[in-house]
Amino acid sequence: MSKLPQAPTRAPALYVSGLVEKGQDDAVRPYTFRLPCPPSWDDRRPTAWAAERRARRAYFATLDALRTGTIDPDEEAKIGRLVNDLRSNTAQETIRHFQRILGFVRGAAEGEATIPDPPAPMKSVVITAPVPTGPSRSSDLTTRYRWALDWLEARRYVAAGKELRIEWRLGTRAAG
Repeated sequence: MSKLPQAPTRAPALYVSGLVEKGQDDAVRPYTFRLPCPPSWDDRRPTAWAAERRARRAYFATLDALRTGTIDPDEEAKIGRLVNDLRSNTAQETIRHFQRILGFVRGAAEGEATIPDPPAPMKSVVITAPVPTGPSRSSDLTTRYRWALDWLEARRYVAAGKELRIEWRLGTRAAG
């Protein structure tokens, strides 16, 4: 009897849920989306600040591609070079995942956003994060996922600064 090939497991992600006011009726509706996790250097910290800066830029370019449905060819080329330059296996695998995401965006309808902009910034969100290997206090999660939070604020998905309330949850959310 032959075995059926097993579907690949989904990469760890942040699941963001909040409520937004939508339309003239001021009805509050749920707004949920999935973000890839930023790279981690679990096995080897970057020796140069430039590597971390380039990884952050790759992360933002990937999220922007999901938001707009278009890929910046220059950023895609930089991501390809970054994969070869990284020495951390965990960070390198995450950047490869970003390349797969860009392939997904390329295969989707041109200019169709996977993560559309909300009608208004959310003031309160629940973020479900992968179970960490180390400490899991809320402040540790905020530090670990700072790049995702920065992108969410910069692109007006969430309110900025002290207006934003984040509830962190840990989970092993199944692919979906």
